[in-house]
Amino acid sequence: GMRSRAEDAAGRHGFEMKNFSPNGLARMTFDPGVSVADAPGRAEARRRTLDRVRKLRSDPEVAYAEPNFIVHPTAVPNDTYYVRQWHLRNINLPAAWDLTTGSAAVIVAVIDTGVLYNHPDLTANILRDGPKVVGYDMISDVATANDGDGPDPDPYDAGDEDTTTQSSYHGTHVAGTIGATGNNGTGVTGINWTVRIMPVRALGKGGGTNFDVAEGIKFAAGLDNAYHAFPKVGAVITPADIINLSLGGPSYSQAVQDAINMARSAGVTVVAAGGNDATSAPFYPAAGTGVIGVSAVNFAGSLAYYSNYGNYIDLAAPGGDVYKDLDLDSYPDGILSTLAVGLTTPTSFNYAYYQGTSMAAPHVAGVIALMKAYHNLFAAPGNKLTPEEIDNLIRGTAAGIDSITNFPLGYWENQLGFGVIDAEKATLAAGVLAGHTAGMFADLNLQPTELQFGLTTGTMKAGVTNSGIEALTNLNVTPYPETWLSHALSGHMLTVTVDRTGLAQGDYQAGITVNSDNGGSETLIVKLKVNSNLGRLYVGALNLKGQPALLESAVSPQYTFDFYPVRRGKYIIVAGTDLDNDGLIGDDGEFFGAYPDLASPQTLSIATNTHLSGLNFTVGPVSGAGTAIAR
Repeated sequence: GMRSRAEDAAGRHGFEMKNFSPNGLARMTFDPGVSVADAPGRAEARRRTLDRVRKLRSDPEVAYAEPNFIVHPTAVPNDTYYVRQWHLRNINLPAAWDLTTGSAAVIVAVIDTGVLYNHPDLTANILRDGPKVVGYDMISDVATANDGDGPDPDPYDAGDEDTTTQSSYHGTHVAGTIGATGNNGTGVTGINWTVRIMPVRALGKGGGTNFDVAEGIKFAAGLDNAYHAFPKVGAVITPADIINLSLGGPSYSQAVQDAINMARSAGVTVVAAGGNDATSAPFYPAAGTGVIGVSAVNFAGSLAYYSNYGNYIDLAAPGGDVYKDLDLDSYPDGILSTLAVGLTTPTSFNYAYYQGTSMAAPHVAGVIALMKAYHNLFAAPGNKLTPEEIDNLIRGTAAGIDSITNFPLGYWENQLGFGVIDAEKATLAAGVLAGHTAGMFADLNLQPTELQFGLTTGTMKAGVTNSGIEALTNLNVTPYPETWLSHALSGHMLTVTVDRTGLAQGDYQAGITVNSDNGGSETLIVKLKVNSNLGRLYVGALNLKGQPALLESAVSPQYTFDFYPVRRGKYIIVAGTDLDNDGLIGDDGEFFGAYPDLASPQTLSIATNTHLSGLNFTVGPVSGAGTAIAR
């Protein structure tokens, strides 16, 4: 029975079966044969165990095998509205909070409409010099500023009068996503329960200008600017670690780009919203260099209907959709964060659902803040994560896009970039970079582990994924003897091609083994069929419009045909299968051909009623859209 088969599999690979479940799930143990009293011994035991698990996984009698990891309860904040913040759970934040809930030593600058820094769910996490808020109002136009004066050290949001009765308080909403005080028993929680928000006001009534944004970036990075203002705590210039730019437009600004370049050179990571025009047209500053451009996804993890996409998108994060309730909680699927009621002066503080890439970007900025907080726990003093290191970590740990088979980790595509940010994996990876490797490892997996090419398919793909944390190193493929098989390994995508030319009829199988220096090996099984007997072929005489004027079937082994009578006219002769019985020949997955060959079919001119037969030509497999002729 199933139990005895599980015991046999355990024995073949050096395991001892301890427990067995009726559905076929078994718990097995393995003695690695080394002492685990010290760190080197534990590392070697882990390596040997994982290697043995991989061998068990490759056993044809085993559906899957995985390490029996120890799990713990995840951290859950007690904030009243946390239950409505689906967007935090969807990026794996509870698991990340088991590692760190943030740090007051990490500073995130929010360059936006300013921040209502006396909001009760924000005030504890605002960067201050004593009682004074450390930030700046950079708006140079008095009318835009809407506060009666020009640039000054007060970044309070004076309102943008988004409607006749209500201001957007956009920067306050953004700041709440990054760092609303967590686990304080009220309101919402931010990605960081503890952090320091540096408010920088660059947007006001009617928006803002590139000059004001550029000067705001310089201020946040602790660089000289038009007002010679610096973010100081005491006498010390205290620049931001991360800048969030939930703003932008279609026009490139050299002034803003120069400021971003200066900030990045100073060690500051810049995150920007990708835009809300549902287009691939560039949106700046997200489309600039040295910026992490963020698109938005909905509750289901798909690109939000409004989100921009394109070659400048690095990552995706929840941006919400206030017109949907896919999580069925009776509330809109927007991003819930801190806000206020009022036009120019808040009459009360509250919370509201917004949507947009403006809401997606602070999810990424917030996770980067967690990464920095966790990295700081293990790194040597002064050894901070650089923007380049952050780029690599968040791209390499983003959640797989759409289908892991088609879009594995490390694969980029133009809607979600490298994928939806994964808070736990990104935070863990930051710890690994600082030398915290306890319990961390790489584990190479293939998705799927078998490719069935059947009779006609010529090319298929498999993803090289990593179920561990440490990055896979030196990916390579073991040489194989089959000449009908070839591959291309690009990043984490394995493309496999088969060539049936010259192969005798029958079933074929081969293996492609992918290796990593630190993540083990996995073998991809490749199967295909070669069959000279295709069953029934449909032979057609097509008129010059591509429509079948004559059609008859031919059967194995001779596949002969004879059209009679053939009316006067011009014809192209084709033949194909309908293996899937969908009424079409020549479409994807079928065999198809034309006389004398498909690449250059010949037009035959028939002068009078006559027989049309005796034409010899071949049919071959179709992969892709094909011709699709109704039979």
